[in-house]
Amino acid sequence: MGFSFARSLRGATALSAAVLAGSLVLGTGTQAQAQGTSSETPPGYLFTLGDPLKSTGQQLADMGIYFNGANVGVFYDNASGGLKTGAWWTNDASAGMDFDMTKLLGIPGAKAHILFDDRASAFPAKFTGALWGISPEYGPVETFQLSELSWEQSLFDDHLRLLFGRIGPLGDFSTFDVYCNFYSIGVCGNGPPGYYFNNSAVYNPMATWGFRASVKPTLSTYIRAGIYANEEGGDPFYSTTNHGFTDWGLQHANGVFVPFQIGYDSINQNYPTHVFLGGWYDSSPYIFPNTPEPTPVLDRGRTSVYFGIEQTVYKPDPKGSRQLLVFFQPQWVVQGQTPIPASYVVGAVFEGPFASRPHDTFNIAFDWAKYNHRFADAVAFASDISNSLVAQSENWVEVSYSIALAPGLSFQPFIQYFTNPDQAAAPVYNPKVKDSFVVGFATVVVLNGLLGLPGLGHSN
Repeated sequence: MGFSFARSLRGATALSAAVLAGSLVLGTGTQAQAQGTSSETPPGYLFTLGDPLKSTGQQLADMGIYFNGANVGVFYDNASGGLKTGAWWTNDASAGMDFDMTKLLGIPGAKAHILFDDRASAFPAKFTGALWGISPEYGPVETFQLSELSWEQSLFDDHLRLLFGRIGPLGDFSTFDVYCNFYSIGVCGNGPPGYYFNNSAVYNPMATWGFRASVKPTLSTYIRAGIYANEEGGDPFYSTTNHGFTDWGLQHANGVFVPFQIGYDSINQNYPTHVFLGGWYDSSPYIFPNTPEPTPVLDRGRTSVYFGIEQTVYKPDPKGSRQLLVFFQPQWVVQGQTPIPASYVVGAVFEGPFASRPHDTFNIAFDWAKYNHRFADAVAFASDISNSLVAQSENWVEVSYSIALAPGLSFQPFIQYFTNPDQAAAPVYNPKVKDSFVVGFATVVVLNGLLGLPGLGHSN
């Protein structure tokens, strides 16, 4: 399936424009009629639609029915360096429903979730040369996915939380919420590249059969583990269109992905701390280079451990919401062969950098990824060059500023700089490619905030 940049750009732009135009028309038509809506712009925003669907959404919420939707469109331009200069557009639109089964059917502590995802993207690595620092809406792909169909159950006064069904295996482990502020460093929903590139688990927004359990000994502590079916052939996201609608059996499963994590999250403190320690085991077979022999080796089983800390270090008002937080997350592979045996992510996010802009964010992060020496040796062997010409690590940094235009609508320009792009997707390794400089912007629409729809979401 070929990818058309122009078609994707037209489709993504049309979708974004339709969402915004429809919201504006809907807001204009219903704002004067709906009780409880207000046209007054909240502090820190440029405008508001006035919560046009708040009343209707609340009526549905009272019955236990909630809607959610979002659209993320991102423009990238590889301005210099890399394999070649050029621009591309990515778009990710999602829509779903959440059901409070206590209200609907009288089942205490139960929720049901369904989510669909439509995604289109070119292949960023053909421009930047950096496969491992790839953008969240990676490609090449134009596909529609069933991203989730699950049942969530809270037991024992919410000390045990269960989630099972068709779910994603990566988003509940080895990640911080602020990773969704970035478009290269931490992939929203998947964690850093040192996490999701090293195993056979399917990527967000794909779903597979899985089960996750979270035990909460106290309000601020948790123990979490899951088990998920791996898809045969590694990551089928690139080759599977409309995944999740017909492949409900386990005939394509070739192993399991088992992540685990313990953590402390002091969400109610003035200076919150979130710290976790975890790891994962992947039982699936995999093929890895065995240089200088031309035949790769088939192996099975990989294990990794990781640690993460996120700490608020400064608040203009100790009891306010504006804050500067820093985060750090290293990961190491302790068994088996993976492309990235060690990686480190460090960064900072200032939420509300100016008193007049409390909903804006300033974001900066740096990622260092070490290459597996077998990978580097195989690249040198395949490219017929000396091993000394192949870089042993890749680094990238991203800086951005997110501007809150309205509740549920933001615009975020950014810059990204890569050193030693891995060129993992290139036909041969070019030692002259030393860096890549990318500029771009993202537009983010969250329909619940834009239209005033109440949300339910997951208990996690």
